[in-house]
Amino acid sequence: ASKSAVTTAAAAVTSNTASVSWTVAEVLSQDEYYCESAAEQRYRLEPRVARNLAGLLSQGATVPFIARYRRDQTRDAPTEVLRQVKERYEELMEVTELVKKTVKKIEKVQSSGGGSGGAGLAPSLLQALRSCTRPQQVAYLAASEPLISKKSADSGGATLAQRARQQGLEAPALALLKGECSSLGSVDEQRLAGMRHIVADAVAKDSEVLAELERLCTLYAPFLCSQRSRLANKLLTGDKSRQKQQQQQSLSAPDAARLVRDAQKLGQYGEQFRCNVKHLRAHQILKINRFEAKKLLTVKLEFPEQVYKLYCLHLHRRFLSANRPDNVAEFLRSAFKDGYDRLLLPFMTRQARATLTRFAEEEALRVFADNLRHLLLQSPVRGCQIAGWDPGYRHGCKLAVIDASGGVVATETLHINGGSSDKPPPVQPWSACISGAAAFATLLSAMDRASASLCNSSPPACPVCLAEFATLWYQRTAPRCTAPPIWLLKNYQMWTSPIGVPCQSLADCRTP
Repeated sequence: ASKSAVTTAAAAVTSNTASVSWTVAEVLSQDEYYCESAAEQRYRLEPRVARNLAGLLSQGATVPFIARYRRDQTRDAPTEVLRQVKERYEELMEVTELVKKTVKKIEKVQSSGGGSGGAGLAPSLLQALRSCTRPQQVAYLAASEPLISKKSADSGGATLAQRARQQGLEAPALALLKGECSSLGSVDEQRLAGMRHIVADAVAKDSEVLAELERLCTLYAPFLCSQRSRLANKLLTGDKSRQKQQQQQSLSAPDAARLVRDAQKLGQYGEQFRCNVKHLRAHQILKINRFEAKKLLTVKLEFPEQVYKLYCLHLHRRFLSANRPDNVAEFLRSAFKDGYDRLLLPFMTRQARATLTRFAEEEALRVFADNLRHLLLQSPVRGCQIAGWDPGYRHGCKLAVIDASGGVVATETLHINGGSSDKPPPVQPWSACISGAAAFATLLSAMDRASASLCNSSPPACPVCLAEFATLWYQRTAPRCTAPPIWLLKNYQMWTSPIGVPCQSLADCRTP
């Protein structure tokens, strides 16, 4: 029943994403996720697992619920991967809604006489919008097609390409780009500039061009460059106009003093810093972003020349044939360069910075979780082993033992009843699950305290007696035992001290 519900939910997700050209399961299976235990710390979902996760998340399932009770549908995917999948799923749902709203707004503006003059949504723009998988991509395409009224367009609020379209230059410009027109003819310089803006805008919104640039930026990573801003220089040099700067920014005296201290901590990032983004650490990215938000640093990205050369080569293969006249080829090359410098470079910079920030935040969360894990694994009692016992029927009983220093000794799953699946796992000997009599005594103590707290029974068993009894039992029977000692689980509470004080031996204990 649960599998059929997941299948139905996955179908509902597919129908909800009809406004885009992809499905949630496809994107989830194509992305890579960070996993510390995986090979090269990269983890990919199988298509079947991606479909199951899309259905579970659409039903409102949480990450703890999926990790604990739906492991058969996720093939035991790590919890950190499930958390990243949920964040990506929510981002894809946001992209779907953004695409719907953007298309409706553009069509509404165009039908009212604004935008492209009521000519309808361009197929290339619609295809590019439907192929977006990130909110930044939708925002970029929406900005390239401004959502303005006719009044604001007449007053100069439109982009350069928009103004050229209002002059009726879109048809000849696209004809030149597609090769349907072989010559420029007698066109004045103003109309030629308008046609160049239209070609640059069309190339910058092409889905194939955007995908090629994303691939090139992955192969040839940009360099992040930073230096001190004018405000930081004035704060460090003790300029007399610093008070005026503080008044303009409405800063109080403590905030201004704190800003000066931050300017003194810029270090290498204020001295013509330049580094490949592949070599940047997470803490460096967060520090640069923090200083930039305080207007103490100016940050920019420099892309290698190979990106621009391969971009031009890609467009040359698509749009420039051998029989093009020289003036047309030169016109298209200038349009390609204009689209790269004016439209694509800012978009690539924003997307790369967003990717770096997302990576740094995820790494910060991972470090925090790792530190918290070590903190929680610290032994609450000095010099003692600690065991944790989580009873379960269908998926077995989880057992974990840590040593006195907090290191993990063993983590096992004991199927006391053989499990509930068609092919139950073999019953494991306890000697293979619990390493040593000391760990077994720790387990008994943990079970005794848990049962005493639940049943309001007599005082917990004496730890000394438990240790002595566990040693005797483990040495004599554990190596030969292939099933858990059910009689022990029921009767081990009879070894209890009269007043809860540790006894000297088993003989001092109160026994039936």
